[in-house]
Amino acid sequence: MIQKQRRGLVPIWILLSVGVWLLAATAPSIGAAQSVENSAHPSDSEYRFWKEVGAHTAIKALWMMRAQGIHVRSSGDFVVLTNAGYAKVDERDTMGALDGLTKVLKVGRGNHSLVEVHSAPNASLWFAVYHQSSGACAYLQIDPESLAGVDNVRDVVGNQLYSIKALEFINAQRLYANAAEYGEKFNNLVFGGNEFRIVTIANGIANGASTDLVRAFELHDHYCPGVTSGGEGTEAKNARKPNLFLRFLPPSPLVWRMKTAHSQTSLKSTSLKECCL
Repeated sequence: MIQKQRRGLVPIWILLSVGVWLLAATAPSIGAAQSVENSAHPSDSEYRFWKEVGAHTAIKALWMMRAQGIHVRSSGDFVVLTNAGYAKVDERDTMGALDGLTKVLKVGRGNHSLVEVHSAPNASLWFAVYHQSSGACAYLQIDPESLAGVDNVRDVVGNQLYSIKALEFINAQRLYANAAEYGEKFNNLVFGGNEFRIVTIANGIANGASTDLVRAFELHDHYCPGVTSGGEGTEAKNARKPNLFLRFLPPSPLVWRMKTAHSQTSLKSTSLKECCL
């Protein structure tokens, strides 16, 4: 009886051989999965590098405001807009810059003070730090050539890190009162061609835009009547008040009505892109 049972068992060397074969067969797929995972996440050194870029940019924005006599603290009254995480610099992942901004300015996603504006990966990397109390906005755009082959941000001397640095007051009241002046500045691309998205999103958030609307800003990359009508449609479909989105449009006389009633002002600017209607 015992001999018959032994003849029914699979020899252990066969089991070991099958196990080794299975490991060999699955090893390439495991390696490929690890390769994909590694490529999807920046290395620790890359993360630290871009975190320092973000922190350096936040500190630079504070100094730009203080140089104009604006009393600012390091936290509490800022809205930061950036395409970091979308834009790449020499194929390098820039996501870490967001944590550098957060560390210095104490901005965050939950209170709409850190806005990630969608862009193409080959777009210039830019940051806009908006001080809500004063209406001042410091704009800094990274010069990719300054970072070529650089592993330490401190190796880039002073202002060489940025191709554009500008500070403007962009709150709606200031724009209303100085339409011709700002029309000329926008025509000259004072914010590197990002004037429309920065002015509209910053004012929308400063006026209490909802989470749904802020998400729409980010994905649409600016605030325009297309976003408004989409929001109204969603509100109506969900049986809410359809005019909820209308009160967040302080720049409208400067941007959208200029095609008709305000055509006499110099704010009829080609740099302020056509609205998505």
